[in-house]
Amino acid sequence: MTTKNYNQEIFNFEVDISSKEEDFLIADSNLEAVRWVDNWKSWSAPSIVIYGPRGCGKTHLSNIFIQKSGAKKIVPEALSNNSPQSFLEKSNIFVLEYVENNLDQEALLHFYNNTIDSGGQILFTARSAPSHWGLSLRDLESRLRALPSISIGMPEDALLERVLVKHFSDRQLLITSDVVGYLITRIERSLEAASNIVSKIDGLAISSGRPITLPLVREALAVDNLKN
Repeated sequence: MTTKNYNQEIFNFEVDISSKEEDFLIADSNLEAVRWVDNWKSWSAPSIVIYGPRGCGKTHLSNIFIQKSGAKKIVPEALSNNSPQSFLEKSNIFVLEYVENNLDQEALLHFYNNTIDSGGQILFTARSAPSHWGLSLRDLESRLRALPSISIGMPEDALLERVLVKHFSDRQLLITSDVVGYLITRIERSLEAASNIVSKIDGLAISSGRPITLPLVREALAVDNLKN
């Protein structure tokens, strides 16, 4: 891994916290998924699956899809308690998140068929591709495994750096660039981990009344039981 040479440059931010489309950080690891969402009107199939590890940006990207398409977000558990037609009363474009969890396969098959028959679309998000969902209903398995499945990979160094900088920026925190470089090599390689450690650093800085320096960052990492 190439180590970036960080000087004691000062970052001073005045940015509001936001999760809008323009705040989604694009990198090689998520570029293909971004392109599918951007071109949602031209999908080659009525539905797609975007999958990747926890904290890789699936929820942010699904929210962008909702903004673009007017889709309605539903959770898998809702399929068991409502008829497929009841969902179609308000929309025929949906986001179905964490679809491999608590999955009622019969209910999902009926929901999928009714949505597609109406000319609708579904964006599924999950941690793994449909081939790993343990599907036992053949009709459902054949439909879902035939869908385009787009992977979001683990974030590369450049993306982690940008994400850390953005989270510090959103909190209007004053940091030095060596703090970012130190964190990149010591936190779990996920966007969720980046968000969590910035929150912990911010809390420790507030509670101790200290500026954000490397010693304070080391304390926050130790408290979080992360690699020091």
